Amino acid sequence: MRVKGTTSAVVLTTLLVAALGLTSCSPALSPECLVFDAGKASDAVMVTGEFGGIVIVDLPAGVTTDSLERSVVINGTGQVPASGQTIDVRVSFFAGATGAEIYSLSTTFTTNDATLPSGVRAGIECLPVGSRTVTVLPASDLYTASQLAQVNLQPQDLVVMVADILGLDEVPKVYPWNTGLPTVEFEADGAPTISLEGASRPAGIYVAVVKQGDGAVVGATDTVGVNYSGVMWSSGQVFDGNYGSDPAQFSLGNVIEGFRLGLVGQKVGSELLVSIPAKFAYGESTSSSSNQLAGQDLLFLIDIVSASPTPAP
Repeated sequence: MRVKGTTSAVVLTTLLVAALGLTSCSPALSPECLVFDAGKASDAVMVTGEFGGIVIVDLPAGVTTDSLERSVVINGTGQVPASGQTIDVRVSFFAGATGAEIYSLSTTFTTNDATLPSGVRAGIECLPVGSRTVTVLPASDLYTASQLAQVNLQPQDLVVMVADILGLDEVPKVYPWNTGLPTVEFEADGAPTISLEGASRPAGIYVAVVKQGDGAVVGATDTVGVNYSGVMWSSGQVFDGNYGSDPAQFSLGNVIEGFRLGLVGQKVGSELLVSIPAKFAYGESTSSSSNQLAGQDLLFLIDIVSASPTPAP
């Protein structure tokens, strides 16, 4: 995440990023994106500045609105993101009365993220890459009372958000895995032993259905109960697991991408082998990597015990 500005601006950015949920990795998704109509206030905003860069806004004096308005000022010609896809965005927030910048940053959002304020979602959803939107809304629709005080706004004050849709992150594909599988054997106590001898490490996210279940289909944002064991392809060493204990409960919005994608669409009662390259696990190993599993391709044995919709926050 890139943040530009003075020290005070950085402090405000830290506060407001947390308030808007920008630190969430994989939030819960709602079934539909939010679209709001343009209005007199959003149409009245004048925006200058290069697309994807620093912008300046001017909202003429006397313009008011009691509800959220969104105008599309640049119609992009790129791809429209799918539900749950990660998009690269430049967002800038301004005090409507003065045009003073509250903060601005380049970041990523997940489309149809039900944990984000509707004002943020309205500015970024159902729009092709290359689009710029202007959203105008009361400050109370974005910030809590304590946050309003820190940015010197009253609940009825207007906030202007300019959003530039810069690009999309590729949605990884999941492939069926039928040959070169590891061997799994279970001990008397139910603990699995996974042997990589003779197995072929796939290049992408691959899923082998060891046992087909007949329960509910796992959804993209479900909370699942699973028994699992994870090993590193490089050594065969077990790094995590819970066989022999109660099923672990995970919201699929809070797990590594490859684990989530390996489970989505599978049925409760299924037993899976899921191979995940480092890119879709804990990331490639770099000089700044802090996780010990960074750079490691991983293999999971997963028994899906239960699945249910994750409650909305």
